[in-house]
This record gives sequence, structure tokens and C-alpha cells, in this order.
Amino acid sequence: MNHVLLSIMKKEFRHIRRDPQTLAIILAWPVIMLFLFGYAITMEMRQIDTAIVDLDHSPQSRAFIERVTSTEFFNVTAVDIAYKEYERILMERKARCILVVPQDFASSLQKNPRTKIQLIIDASDPNAANYISKYVSQIAAQFNFSHNRINFLPFSMEARLLFNPDLKSQYFFVPGLIAVILLLISALLTSIAIVREKELGTMEQIMVSPVRHYQIIIGKAIPYTIIGFIDGLTILAVGYFWFTV
Repeated sequence: MNHVLLSIMKKEFRHIRRDPQTLAIILAWPVIMLFLFGYAITMEMRQIDTAIVDLDHSPQSRAFIERVTSTEFFNVTAVDIAYKEYERILMERKARCILVVPQDFASSLQKNPRTKIQLIIDASDPNAANYISKYVSQIAAQFNFSHNRINFLPFSMEARLLFNPDLKSQYFFVPGLIAVILLLISALLTSIAIVREKELGTMEQIMVSPVRHYQIIIGKAIPYTIIGFIDGLTILAVGYFWFTV
């Protein structure tokens, strides 16, 4: 390796070791971001406000509704509302979705035609609407299986979840956080190091020395890139052992 480049790298590592603020950013920031993305920022939905309309009032309809409401995904906020109230309930945010069980639900199960269940969703948030429909589809599939039925809900989509059946957002964020850490540590801290040289007045000394501009930039970037890879391995280890990703 170029001797000048190696000297700049050694100098930068010494600066890092002597600067407690930079060390704090390097060591604490990745872990803080990991827990921020792992716990505070989440995309899955729990306790979705739901209105239930049972027009059949049969043991079968009550069994299906109980299966829906017994999960952690749905929270019943209204029951047996009138048809004309559907839009108002959604507009006032008293419910995010309305599950309507038709009058012929029990008889349809016995005759084994394609049973129709109406799910009305507030789609102002497309991501939330997608989650709600998937949750109900999964519950319907479980209900179908327990009743030895294949077709139940009139959904044309088929949801099959592998490797992350609980839709945990940590499985999406933690691996991507490694790339974010590499970007921030290598780019941001390199910029801070160059600005620090300017503030301390040592940049002028470096500029008048027989060192090319690209050597200065590369020499300062490589230490933080190496540290970024170390932080990436740390995030990988914490994500694997703590979040079981």
C-alpha cells in the first residue's frame, strides 16, 4: 500500500482513539438505531378496530367470528351495525374494517358452495388495508381447514407466507440496517473528519504537504469503512441472537 496513504490512515485511527465524541457515535449509534428500528418503528398491525356484523346468528357464524376476534390482530369496537352506518363508522375512524357474515352462512357451509363473506376495509392506508385482508385470509384458511373446506372467502389472491409467518417488521429492517450503518459510518464520519481537520487548522498543513487530494479522501475514508464493517458485524450478531433474525 502507498506509504503516504498508510500514514494518513494511521493518523486517522489515532484521532478516532483520542476523540470520545467520535467513539461514542461509532459504538452507540448503531445499537441505538438497531433498537429504534427493531421496536419503535414497526409496520405490522395489532388490535385493529373492527366492526362485526353477524346476519346469520348461527353457531357456525359465531365460531368464525370468535376465531377472528380471539386473535391479537382485531379489536371489536362495534357489533351488528346497520348497513347505512357502514360508511359513517369508517369515516369517523371507529373501525378500520367491517366484517359482514351473511344470513345463509351456516346453510352454505352445509351445502358446500362458495361461501361469501364481505370485508369492508378503510383503504386510505393501502399498507394497512393489505395487512387486514391478509390477516382475514389467514384466519379464513384456518377455519376452512378445521371444517374440511377448501374454498371459503371470495378472495382471488392466495397469501402464502414463508420464513416470516408473523409478519415481524424486524425481519425486514434489521438486515437492511447493516447497509444503512455502512453508508452512514463510512460517509458521514468521513465528512466529519475532514471538517474537523478544517476546524483545527490542520487541513492547510495537509494541503501544502506532498499529498494528493484523492489520497487524503481515501486515507480518511478507509478507517471509517473498516469500522463500518465492524459495526455491520455487530448489528448482524445482535440481530441474530437478540431478534432471532
